[in-house]
Amino acid sequence: MTVLQILGTLVLGLAVTLVLEGAVMLPVLVRQKRKDAFGAFALVNVATNIALNLILLIAYAADASYCGTGMTFSFCLAALALEALVVGIEYFVLRKFIGEKYFFWYVLSANALSAVAGSIVLALLMTA
Repeated sequence: MTVLQILGTLVLGLAVTLVLEGAVMLPVLVRQKRKDAFGAFALVNVATNIALNLILLIAYAADASYCGTGMTFSFCLAALALEALVVGIEYFVLRKFIGEKYFFWYVLSANALSAVAGSIVLALLMTA
């Protein structure tokens, strides 16, 4: 992958994440009395998304050069573990701004949706 392809992948992944997670979280964010919840949501998602996707791109390149093409079981496990870490980080940061009773389930479902969509987009980009 070229640098331009990597940057494009990161930007596309971030855009997909913000749109999908924003759609899931919008009802919760709107109900908050604190207007800085929107900013916190955006900042934590930008930080975790860029970090996660950079780590996954580096791991995928290393895994592919070591194990051949395609994703290995260990790569998939690492991606799931990192996604779980992202859910934890987003939950613990955003719960300071959002006081919903079932907020963890919003964070989990938003991240699951964006992870699945992001995986599909990434798979399509890798085959193109």
